[in-house]
Amino acid sequence: MSVVHRGCELPESLWYDVERDVWLRREADGSLTLGMTDPAQTRSGKLLHIQFKRVGRHVEAGQSLATVETYGAGWIARLSPDAWAPESTGLVTGPPAIAAYTARIEALALSCFRCAD
Repeated sequence: MSVVHRGCELPESLWYDVERDVWLRREADGSLTLGMTDPAQTRSGKLLHIQFKRVGRHVEAGQSLATVETYGAGWIARLSPDAWAPESTGLVTGPPAIAAYTARIEALALSCFRCAD
């Protein structure tokens, strides 16, 4: 299920790092898919440039995976975690995540808009 707040879609099933404006989804094989949230995409606009870290590089929780200059839509990277303890790294999911994100959207006075397919 997704909640839409001021036009920003917030799926309850994802894990969020609200301060960094990213989401994570655990895949069946144990890997993680990471992407930018609707609010982050709205604030960023059109993709101009993206520079990824080297494939296979070990990245600690909280480190950047890429440098993004105004990203559009979709996921950014697929990760293979050494351990998956999302709560210990500050990630939130479900109603607490939605509450945190709606507060962030309000604080930023942000409204998301969908592009036509």
